[in-house]
Amino acid sequence: MGFPGRKQWRDYFSNNKNPKDIPLHPEIIYQKDWKGWGDWFGTGFVATFNRKYRSFEEARAFVRSLGIKNQKEWNEYCTSDKKPDDIPTNPWKVYSKKRKK
Repeated sequence: MGFPGRKQWRDYFSNNKNPKDIPLHPEIIYQKDWKGWGDWFGTGFVATFNRKYRSFEEARAFVRSLGIKNQKEWNEYCTSDKKPDDIPTNPWKVYSKKRKK
């Protein structure tokens, strides 16, 4: 039906347009087989907290190999479609808890 995300899904249900045989909460009803909203909608999007990233050391080595010198260059690289999916756009969020020991 072309829903871009969960909000539009919920809005659709709130307007009582939903087929009666499709659940509002498929993540609960189909919990055993649930792979995420990106799978449900067919977009392939994986929520940030469900993504699998390289280890901090591997990601850091990869980024250093690029010769990026500052945040501006990093942002440009991230929006260029060259960044592998297993390298986070916001590494300070992904790795901060893992590094605090």
